[in-house]
Amino acid sequence: MLRYYVGTKIKLGGTTMKVKIYNESWEVKEVTQEELTDGDKIYYGSCQDQKSLIRVLKDLDTQRKRSVLIHEVAHAIFSITQCANEDLSEELVVEFIAAHIDEISNVVKEYFKPKKKVKRNVKTKTIVDGTSSGPEVQGITATQ
Repeated sequence: MLRYYVGTKIKLGGTTMKVKIYNESWEVKEVTQEELTDGDKIYYGSCQDQKSLIRVLKDLDTQRKRSVLIHEVAHAIFSITQCANEDLSEELVVEFIAAHIDEISNVVKEYFKPKKKVKRNVKTKTIVDGTSSGPEVQGITATQ
């Protein structure tokens, strides 16, 4: 017996998410190690402020991924607040953290918030010995 789905594909899960950092839209994308390698250098994440894109290595454990995301969101805020060109002393770095810790925390919490499960109905056909038994509807649980 062969069962196939009729119609559009359902994307289960996902490695890209839109987030707001101080009301600016950014994309956080989980990527492979090859996408984060630059010559001999290997990175766990990157922040491309020109594209409003944060990339995080998808193969990291949750705690390390959270740390990398915090680091990259801090880079994004440096860019948004135009601190990137300043040479910051320890005191100014601590002040920066104090001023922006809530925003960093909110972005990271949003990213790691459990995904909602939605029930979708997908038309299927069952084929037995080359003959179709006709369309039927089956519920599928997908993560969105």
